[in-house]
Amino acid sequence: MHLDTFDARLLAELQRNNRKTSAALSDTVHLSPAACLRRADRLRRHGVIRADVSVVQPEKVGVGVQALVRVTLQQKQPETIAAFEATMLAADEVISCWHVTGGFDYGLVVVARDIAMYEAFVRVMLVENPLVRTHEASIVLNAVKSGAPLPVYLAALEGA
Repeated sequence: MHLDTFDARLLAELQRNNRKTSAALSDTVHLSPAACLRRADRLRRHGVIRADVSVVQPEKVGVGVQALVRVTLQQKQPETIAAFEATMLAADEVISCWHVTGGFDYGLVVVARDIAMYEAFVRVMLVENPLVRTHEASIVLNAVKSGAPLPVYLAALEGA
């Protein structure tokens, strides 16, 4: 799907506030409200916009611990990778899971009510998990920047 500068402006605005009316969007995007609505619908149909969600403040919903966890698997076979990913997808505490390059295989963002709940997660999902060779974590002290809008690199999309 080809994106233009109007799409980029629309995506930037919707990432900041997806509850803006078409009329409010039209002021920033410089298109008519109807055109903004049509473009937003097209972006959703083509999967550019995956979901319309609300960003929730962690401490307001009882999340007291956030951790960045690095995981190395025992083996790199497709079955091991698929099994580990299925386990992480099913874990409510895992809010992000990335298969990465470098000194470890996966990066996770794990949340918990408190340190005891986090420790229980680590024990069951990582320490006792035969798929996991090693893990290490950093506890988040302060989320300086989180959930920021993605930039839209139009030049990189040319010919895509």
